[in-house]
Amino acid sequence: TAGIYDTGDVHTNMDVDRTEFKNYVLYLPRFLLYWIGISPMALFWHRGEYRLFKELGTGMFVYYSISSFIWYKSSTVFIFAYWFYPLLEVASFLGAIAYIWHAFVDEKDPGNQYVNSVTILRGQDNIWNEDYHVIHHHFPNVHWTEAPKHFEMEKQKYVKCRATIFADCEEGQICYWMFSALWDEMANHFVDLLYVFTNGEKNEDKLLSVVEAAAYELKLLEDKTTEGKFTPEQLEKRAEAHHTEIKELLLKRLKFHYRNMEERDLKSFDALMNANIRDFEDIPKKID
Repeated sequence: TAGIYDTGDVHTNMDVDRTEFKNYVLYLPRFLLYWIGISPMALFWHRGEYRLFKELGTGMFVYYSISSFIWYKSSTVFIFAYWFYPLLEVASFLGAIAYIWHAFVDEKDPGNQYVNSVTILRGQDNIWNEDYHVIHHHFPNVHWTEAPKHFEMEKQKYVKCRATIFADCEEGQICYWMFSALWDEMANHFVDLLYVFTNGEKNEDKLLSVVEAAAYELKLLEDKTTEGKFTPEQLEKRAEAHHTEIKELLLKRLKFHYRNMEERDLKSFDALMNANIRDFEDIPKKID
């Protein structure tokens, strides 16, 4: 039941070290139980949300009744090839996507959606602005076309917690980097909103990735914007130190899992995770 009752999330990956591929394999059955509706039903019943339990149960009954009728009218081979196998295939694929969208956790604030939900800027597979994943989860009332404006409107909240933001990539690439332990490549694409350039500009305004920020610093030197303040060697060392800092930050967020916490801390952790889980009172107004 870990992951059903302790974090309010039926397909949480917060109890495993996400830097190890084997833990994704262990996570898949949990995602499958979510995908076929069993674990959400258990969660709704446990919370006493009987209306949601009834509505989901009704939909599942209709869906599985139709599937059973098709099985009865066809054959086991047909249902395996056109129903069961596709079910496993899509669960494996979407399970990986869900795994990466919420792979990063701030150990001091595990319920922080700005860290826990990945944001991708200039994404290469940004369908319906899902790359603004904080908005996708935390502000479900915002229309997908307004997500970029909402990101700008709420940017200081992202800055405050050094939100998990990447640029010029897509979730499949992040999965590949994580499952292949390509931490340097992952760090290269991170957008550090706390970074301040040598000329005083802030990256919260420019939204450059780590590798782009390093290149921009050299451009400032070439343009003589920071002439006399830094040498190319100093800028290179500064870029290396920044890259190392970001890589360590990402690994720390990936490695955190609540199973290594003291038992006395679990109640406070549970309270943090479940705080305002059904609270949608703070809904922003429509964006002009």
